[in-house]
Amino acid sequence: MASFLSKICLTIAVSSSLLLAACGSSQPETGPATVTLLTHDSFVVSQVLIDQLKAEKPDLEARQRAGRALLWDKKLDRDLQGEYAQGRVAQKPYVYLTDET
Repeated sequence: MASFLSKICLTIAVSSSLLLAACGSSQPETGPATVTLLTHDSFVVSQVLIDQLKAEKPDLEARQRAGRALLWDKKLDRDLQGEYAQGRVAQKPYVYLTDET
């Protein structure tokens, strides 16, 4: 039990040291710092930026549609999906056990 407690104390001490070291600064203080807070509204892209991007890359929408067609815009063959489901082999409870007994 004492060994366990000493490990916990050591972990707390090391974690605290690292946390305090991360809070320090090696640069001299030059005045108040500017903190930029990003919220979910900060990631909204304006229509002006979208129009500018489309003007710079006129083939952008075609490339987006081609990329989407690679994975998403596909028709599924339901019969083939059924055959895949029937041929599925159940996974063993412990996959790394190689003994068949």
